Amino acid sequence: MVSSFVLLEGIITIGNYALGVSTGIFALYKARKTEAKILSYFGITIIFLSQLYFATILDFLTLILTGSNMDNSLGLFSLLTYIWIGPTIILGMFIIFEVTIPEKKWYILPIYLVLSVIFEILLFLDPINSFKISYTTPNGGIIHSSLVFGTLLFIILSFIFVSAFILFGVGFFVIGVQTTGIVRKKFIILSYAFISFLTLGAIDILTTPGIYVIFLRIGELSCAVVFYFGIKEEHIETSKKEIEKSEYEGPKVSLVTTLETYSRPDDLSEKDILYFREKTLCIVCKTFLQKFTKIFICPQCKSIYCAKCAQELIKIDNMCWGCAEPIDDSKPISPIKQEDEDIVVDVTQDKPKKKKNN
Repeated sequence: MVSSFVLLEGIITIGNYALGVSTGIFALYKARKTEAKILSYFGITIIFLSQLYFATILDFLTLILTGSNMDNSLGLFSLLTYIWIGPTIILGMFIIFEVTIPEKKWYILPIYLVLSVIFEILLFLDPINSFKISYTTPNGGIIHSSLVFGTLLFIILSFIFVSAFILFGVGFFVIGVQTTGIVRKKFIILSYAFISFLTLGAIDILTTPGIYVIFLRIGELSCAVVFYFGIKEEHIETSKKEIEKSEYEGPKVSLVTTLETYSRPDDLSEKDILYFREKTLCIVCKTFLQKFTKIFICPQCKSIYCAKCAQELIKIDNMCWGCAEPIDDSKPISPIKQEDEDIVVDVTQDKPKKKKNN
Protein backbone atom coordinates (compact mmCIF):
# COMPACT_ATOMS: atom_id res chain seq x y z
CA MET A 1 0.00 0.00 0.00
CA VAL A 2 1.19 3.49 -0.81
CA SER A 3 0.80 6.38 1.58
CA SER A 4 -1.87 9.02 1.07
CA PHE A 5 0.87 11.57 0.41
CA VAL A 6 2.33 9.50 -2.44
CA LEU A 7 -1.17 8.86 -3.76
CA LEU A 8 -1.85 12.62 -3.81
CA GLU A 9 1.37 13.30 -5.69
CA GLY A 10 0.50 10.66 -8.28
CA ILE A 11 -3.02 12.00 -8.84
CA ILE A 12 -1.79 15.60 -9.20
CA THR A 13 0.92 14.49 -11.64
CA ILE A 14 -1.65 12.64 -13.76
CA GLY A 15 -3.78 15.80 -13.65
CA ASN A 16 -0.81 17.86 -14.84
CA TYR A 17 -0.20 15.45 -17.70
CA ALA A 18 -3.85 15.35 -18.77
CA LEU A 19 -4.25 19.14 -18.59
CA GLY A 20 -1.01 19.72 -20.49
CA VAL A 21 -1.89 17.33 -23.30
CA SER A 22 -5.47 18.62 -23.56
CA THR A 23 -4.25 22.24 -23.58
CA GLY A 24 -1.80 21.37 -26.35
CA ILE A 25 -4.48 19.64 -28.42
CA PHE A 26 -6.87 22.56 -27.89
CA ALA A 27 -4.14 24.99 -29.00
CA LEU A 28 -3.62 22.93 -32.16
CA TYR A 29 -7.38 23.03 -32.81
CA LYS A 30 -7.50 26.81 -32.34
CA ALA A 31 -4.41 27.24 -34.51
CA ARG A 32 -6.04 25.36 -37.35
CA LYS A 33 -9.25 27.33 -36.96
CA THR A 34 -7.59 30.77 -36.79
CA GLU A 35 -4.62 29.96 -39.07
CA ALA A 36 -2.19 31.09 -36.36
CA LYS A 37 0.94 28.99 -36.93
CA ILE A 38 2.65 30.17 -33.76
CA LEU A 39 -0.25 28.77 -31.73
CA SER A 40 0.25 25.36 -33.34
CA TYR A 41 3.94 25.43 -32.33
CA PHE A 42 2.83 26.31 -28.82
CA GLY A 43 0.46 23.35 -28.76
CA ILE A 44 3.21 20.91 -29.78
CA THR A 45 5.56 22.42 -27.17
CA ILE A 46 3.01 21.95 -24.38
CA ILE A 47 2.47 18.33 -25.43
CA PHE A 48 6.23 17.71 -25.37
CA LEU A 49 6.52 19.46 -22.03
CA SER A 50 3.80 17.26 -20.57
CA GLN A 51 5.85 14.17 -21.42
CA LEU A 52 8.27 15.14 -18.62
CA TYR A 53 5.65 13.60 -16.30
CA PHE A 54 5.43 10.32 -18.23
CA ALA A 55 8.12 8.48 -16.24
CA THR A 56 6.64 9.71 -12.96
CA ILE A 57 3.19 8.44 -13.94
CA LEU A 58 4.67 5.12 -15.10
CA ASP A 59 6.46 4.67 -11.77
CA PHE A 60 3.32 5.64 -9.84
CA LEU A 61 1.17 3.08 -11.70
CA THR A 62 3.86 0.41 -11.23
CA LEU A 63 3.94 1.22 -7.52
CA ILE A 64 0.16 0.92 -7.28
CA LEU A 65 -0.05 -2.36 -9.19
CA THR A 66 3.05 -4.19 -7.93
CA GLY A 67 3.91 -2.46 -4.66
CA SER A 68 7.43 -1.57 -5.89
CA ASN A 69 9.03 1.05 -8.12
CA MET A 70 9.83 0.57 -11.80
CA ASP A 71 13.22 -0.89 -12.74
CA ASN A 72 15.72 1.96 -12.90
CA SER A 73 18.97 -0.03 -12.97
CA LEU A 74 19.93 1.39 -16.38
CA GLY A 75 18.72 4.91 -15.67
CA LEU A 76 15.45 4.37 -17.53
CA PHE A 77 13.52 6.82 -15.34
CA SER A 78 15.93 9.68 -16.09
CA LEU A 79 15.97 8.85 -19.80
CA LEU A 80 12.18 8.84 -20.09
CA THR A 81 12.00 12.11 -18.18
CA TYR A 82 14.79 14.23 -19.66
CA ILE A 83 14.69 13.03 -23.27
CA TRP A 84 11.94 15.61 -23.87
CA ILE A 85 14.08 18.53 -22.68
CA GLY A 86 15.85 19.03 -26.04
CA PRO A 87 12.77 19.19 -28.32
CA THR A 88 10.92 21.34 -25.79
CA ILE A 89 13.77 23.87 -25.57
CA ILE A 90 14.11 24.14 -29.35
CA LEU A 91 10.38 24.64 -29.96
CA GLY A 92 9.96 26.92 -26.94
CA MET A 93 12.83 29.18 -27.95
CA PHE A 94 11.55 29.30 -31.53
CA ILE A 95 8.17 30.53 -30.29
CA ILE A 96 9.76 33.16 -28.05
CA PHE A 97 12.07 34.51 -30.74
CA GLU A 98 9.29 34.44 -33.34
CA VAL A 99 7.10 36.59 -31.09
CA THR A 100 9.80 39.03 -29.93
CA ILE A 101 12.59 39.26 -32.53
CA PRO A 102 11.46 37.30 -35.62
CA GLU A 103 13.98 38.94 -37.95
CA LYS A 104 16.91 37.88 -35.73
CA LYS A 105 15.76 34.49 -34.49
CA TRP A 106 18.09 32.51 -36.76
CA TYR A 107 21.10 34.30 -35.26
CA ILE A 108 20.31 33.14 -31.71
CA LEU A 109 18.25 29.96 -32.11
CA PRO A 110 21.21 27.83 -33.37
CA ILE A 111 22.94 28.37 -30.00
CA TYR A 112 20.07 26.65 -28.18
CA LEU A 113 19.84 24.04 -30.93
CA VAL A 114 23.48 23.04 -30.39
CA LEU A 115 23.10 23.04 -26.60
CA SER A 116 20.01 20.84 -26.86
CA VAL A 117 21.78 18.33 -29.09
CA ILE A 118 24.76 18.18 -26.71
CA PHE A 119 22.35 17.70 -23.78
CA GLU A 120 20.63 14.76 -25.50
CA ILE A 121 23.94 13.08 -26.39
CA LEU A 122 25.29 13.39 -22.83
CA LEU A 123 21.98 12.12 -21.48
CA PHE A 124 22.27 8.84 -23.40
CA LEU A 125 25.99 8.47 -22.66
CA ASP A 126 25.56 8.53 -18.88
CA PRO A 127 21.95 8.38 -17.62
CA ILE A 128 23.00 6.97 -14.25
CA ASN A 129 25.87 9.03 -12.80
CA SER A 130 24.51 12.37 -14.06
CA PHE A 131 21.40 12.12 -11.88
CA LYS A 132 20.60 11.81 -8.21
CA ILE A 133 17.69 9.51 -7.42
CA SER A 134 15.41 10.28 -4.47
CA TYR A 135 11.85 9.49 -3.42
CA THR A 136 8.80 11.41 -2.28
CA THR A 137 9.48 10.65 1.38
CA PRO A 138 12.48 9.14 3.22
CA ASN A 139 10.45 5.93 3.52
CA GLY A 140 9.90 5.61 -0.20
CA GLY A 141 7.35 6.70 -2.75
CA ILE A 142 7.57 7.88 -6.36
CA ILE A 143 11.03 8.17 -7.92
CA HIS A 144 12.40 11.68 -8.39
CA SER A 145 15.44 12.34 -10.58
CA SER A 146 17.49 15.54 -10.25
CA LEU A 147 20.71 16.59 -11.98
CA VAL A 148 23.95 16.16 -10.07
CA PHE A 149 25.48 19.56 -9.30
CA GLY A 150 28.55 20.43 -11.40
CA THR A 151 28.00 17.96 -14.24
CA LEU A 152 27.96 19.19 -17.85
CA LEU A 153 24.25 18.41 -18.08
CA PHE A 154 23.68 20.58 -14.99
CA ILE A 155 25.71 23.46 -16.47
CA ILE A 156 23.94 23.36 -19.86
CA LEU A 157 20.46 23.28 -18.38
CA SER A 158 21.36 25.99 -15.83
CA PHE A 159 22.56 28.27 -18.65
CA ILE A 160 19.34 27.74 -20.59
CA PHE A 161 17.20 28.42 -17.52
CA VAL A 162 19.10 31.58 -16.49
CA SER A 163 19.23 33.06 -20.02
CA ALA A 164 15.53 32.35 -20.57
CA PHE A 165 14.68 33.90 -17.19
CA ILE A 166 16.56 37.12 -18.00
CA LEU A 167 15.62 37.44 -21.67
CA PHE A 168 11.98 36.51 -21.45
CA GLY A 169 10.85 36.59 -17.83
CA VAL A 170 12.31 40.03 -17.07
CA GLY A 171 12.36 41.16 -20.72
CA PHE A 172 8.64 40.57 -21.29
CA PHE A 173 7.82 42.41 -18.08
CA VAL A 174 9.84 45.48 -19.15
CA ILE A 175 8.16 45.51 -22.57
CA GLY A 176 4.76 45.11 -20.93
CA VAL A 177 5.31 48.06 -18.59
CA GLN A 178 6.32 50.27 -21.52
CA THR A 179 3.25 49.44 -23.60
CA THR A 180 -0.49 49.82 -23.07
CA GLY A 181 -3.76 48.05 -23.80
CA ILE A 182 -3.95 44.40 -24.79
CA VAL A 183 -0.27 44.26 -25.75
CA ARG A 184 0.67 45.28 -22.21
CA LYS A 185 -1.65 42.61 -20.79
CA LYS A 186 -0.20 39.90 -23.04
CA PHE A 187 3.43 40.62 -22.23
CA ILE A 188 2.81 40.81 -18.47
CA ILE A 189 0.93 37.49 -18.55
CA LEU A 190 3.78 35.86 -20.48
CA SER A 191 6.31 37.36 -18.08
CA TYR A 192 4.48 35.90 -15.08
CA ALA A 193 4.20 32.52 -16.81
CA PHE A 194 7.89 32.39 -17.71
CA ILE A 195 9.14 33.49 -14.30
CA SER A 196 6.84 31.05 -12.49
CA PHE A 197 7.52 28.09 -14.75
CA LEU A 198 11.31 28.56 -14.90
CA THR A 199 11.51 29.00 -11.12
CA LEU A 200 9.42 25.91 -10.41
CA GLY A 201 11.22 23.92 -13.11
CA ALA A 202 14.63 24.84 -11.73
CA ILE A 203 13.62 23.73 -8.23
CA ASP A 204 12.12 20.50 -9.60
CA ILE A 205 15.01 19.52 -11.90
CA LEU A 206 18.08 20.96 -10.20
CA THR A 207 17.22 20.12 -6.58
CA THR A 208 15.65 17.38 -4.46
CA PRO A 209 12.30 18.85 -3.41
CA GLY A 210 11.12 15.88 -1.33
CA ILE A 211 7.62 16.29 0.06
CA TYR A 212 7.41 19.81 -1.41
CA VAL A 213 7.13 18.28 -4.87
CA ILE A 214 3.34 18.41 -4.57
CA PHE A 215 3.39 22.21 -4.38
CA LEU A 216 5.67 22.28 -7.42
CA ARG A 217 3.23 20.10 -9.34
CA ILE A 218 0.31 22.37 -8.49
CA GLY A 219 2.28 25.43 -9.60
CA GLU A 220 3.36 23.75 -12.84
CA LEU A 221 -0.26 22.81 -13.45
CA SER A 222 -1.29 26.47 -13.63
CA CYS A 223 1.61 27.58 -15.84
CA ALA A 224 0.35 25.75 -18.94
CA VAL A 225 -3.00 27.55 -18.69
CA VAL A 226 -1.35 30.95 -18.12
CA PHE A 227 0.94 30.40 -21.12
CA TYR A 228 -2.06 29.70 -23.32
CA PHE A 229 -3.93 32.85 -22.28
CA GLY A 230 -0.76 34.86 -22.86
CA ILE A 231 -0.31 33.76 -26.45
CA LYS A 232 -3.82 33.02 -27.71
CA GLU A 233 -5.72 35.28 -30.05
CA GLU A 234 -7.59 38.05 -28.24
CA HIS A 235 -10.89 39.52 -29.36
CA ILE A 236 -10.84 43.30 -29.26
CA GLU A 237 -14.19 44.82 -28.46
CA THR A 238 -13.79 47.96 -30.51
CA SER A 239 -15.97 48.87 -33.45
CA LYS A 240 -15.31 51.12 -36.42
CA LYS A 241 -17.85 53.59 -35.04
CA GLU A 242 -15.70 53.90 -31.94
CA ILE A 243 -12.76 54.99 -34.08
CA GLU A 244 -14.88 57.59 -35.82
CA LYS A 245 -16.03 58.97 -32.46
CA SER A 246 -12.59 58.69 -30.88
CA GLU A 247 -10.08 61.37 -29.98
CA TYR A 248 -8.10 60.62 -33.12
CA GLU A 249 -8.50 63.62 -35.43
CA GLY A 250 -5.85 62.76 -38.00
CA PRO A 251 -6.45 61.57 -41.54
CA LYS A 252 -8.10 58.23 -42.10
CA VAL A 253 -5.27 56.85 -44.20
CA SER A 254 -5.70 53.44 -45.82
CA LEU A 255 -2.84 51.08 -46.56
CA VAL A 256 -3.10 51.75 -50.29
CA THR A 257 -2.92 55.54 -50.00
CA THR A 258 -0.18 55.28 -47.39
CA LEU A 259 2.05 53.22 -49.64
CA GLU A 260 1.37 55.61 -52.49
CA THR A 261 2.57 58.65 -50.51
CA TYR A 262 5.36 56.77 -48.66
CA SER A 263 5.37 59.39 -45.93
CA ARG A 264 4.22 59.94 -42.38
CA PRO A 265 1.16 62.22 -42.01
CA ASP A 266 2.26 65.67 -40.85
CA ASP A 267 -0.59 66.00 -38.36
CA LEU A 268 0.04 62.69 -36.57
CA SER A 269 0.45 63.74 -32.93
CA GLU A 270 1.69 61.95 -29.82
CA LYS A 271 -1.93 61.82 -28.67
CA ASP A 272 -2.86 59.94 -31.85
CA ILE A 273 0.02 57.48 -31.42
CA LEU A 274 -1.04 56.82 -27.83
CA TYR A 275 -4.62 56.20 -28.95
CA PHE A 276 -3.59 53.63 -31.58
CA ARG A 277 -1.39 51.86 -29.03
CA GLU A 278 -4.15 51.78 -26.41
CA LYS A 279 -6.70 50.39 -28.87
CA THR A 280 -4.17 47.99 -30.44
CA LEU A 281 -4.59 49.46 -33.90
CA CYS A 282 -1.94 49.55 -36.60
CA ILE A 283 -0.68 53.13 -36.76
CA VAL A 284 -0.51 52.92 -40.57
CA CYS A 285 -3.59 51.10 -41.87
CA LYS A 286 -5.72 51.44 -38.69
CA THR A 287 -6.71 47.76 -38.71
CA PHE A 288 -7.50 45.86 -35.54
CA LEU A 289 -4.58 43.66 -34.52
CA GLN A 290 -6.49 40.67 -33.19
CA LYS A 291 -3.64 38.19 -33.55
CA PHE A 292 -0.92 38.86 -31.02
CA THR A 293 1.70 37.16 -33.18
CA LYS A 294 1.04 39.55 -36.09
CA ILE A 295 2.00 42.63 -34.09
CA PHE A 296 5.26 44.52 -34.59
CA ILE A 297 6.24 46.90 -31.79
CA CYS A 298 8.80 49.66 -32.25
CA PRO A 299 11.58 49.05 -29.68
CA GLN A 300 11.96 52.81 -29.11
CA CYS A 301 8.50 54.41 -28.82
CA LYS A 302 6.35 51.24 -28.69
CA SER A 303 4.25 52.24 -31.69
CA ILE A 304 2.28 49.28 -33.02
CA TYR A 305 2.19 48.04 -36.62
CA CYS A 306 0.72 45.04 -38.34
CA ALA A 307 3.36 42.79 -39.87
CA LYS A 308 2.47 43.82 -43.44
CA CYS A 309 2.77 47.56 -42.80
CA ALA A 310 6.01 47.14 -40.85
CA GLN A 311 7.55 45.17 -43.73
CA GLU A 312 6.43 47.76 -46.28
CA LEU A 313 7.81 50.67 -44.26
CA ILE A 314 11.14 48.85 -43.87
CA LYS A 315 11.33 48.58 -47.66
CA ILE A 316 10.36 52.22 -48.17
CA ASP A 317 12.36 54.28 -45.65
CA ASN A 318 12.74 52.08 -42.53
CA MET A 319 11.48 54.93 -40.33
CA CYS A 320 9.02 54.54 -37.48
CA TRP A 321 6.05 56.90 -37.68
CA GLY A 322 6.17 57.49 -33.96
CA CYS A 323 9.83 58.35 -33.33
CA ALA A 324 11.55 58.38 -36.75
CA GLU A 325 13.97 55.72 -35.51
CA PRO A 326 14.81 52.68 -37.66
CA ILE A 327 12.21 49.93 -37.59
CA ASP A 328 14.85 47.36 -38.54
CA ASP A 329 18.13 48.11 -36.76
CA SER A 330 20.09 46.06 -39.28
CA LYS A 331 19.17 48.43 -42.13
CA PRO A 332 19.85 52.16 -42.61
CA ILE A 333 17.20 54.87 -42.65
CA SER A 334 16.33 56.18 -46.09
CA PRO A 335 14.19 59.32 -45.66
CA ILE A 336 11.96 60.05 -48.60
CA LYS A 337 12.79 63.38 -50.18
CA GLN A 338 9.85 65.60 -50.96
CA GLU A 339 10.30 66.90 -54.50
CA ASP A 340 8.58 69.91 -55.99
CA GLU A 341 6.03 69.12 -58.58
CA ASP A 342 7.20 69.83 -62.10
CA ILE A 343 5.00 72.14 -64.16
CA VAL A 344 4.35 70.52 -67.48
CA VAL A 345 3.70 72.95 -70.33
CA ASP A 346 2.39 71.79 -73.66
CA VAL A 347 4.61 73.49 -76.21
CA THR A 348 3.38 71.59 -79.20
CA GLN A 349 1.93 73.74 -81.96
CA ASP A 350 -0.40 72.87 -84.70
CA LYS A 351 1.49 72.40 -87.89
CA PRO A 352 -0.01 73.98 -91.03
CA LYS A 353 -1.70 71.47 -93.15
CA LYS A 354 -0.43 71.00 -96.67
CA LYS A 355 -2.78 71.76 -99.41
CA LYS A 356 -3.55 68.91 -101.64
CA ASN A 357 -2.74 69.44 -105.30
CA ASN A 358 -5.72 68.93 -107.39
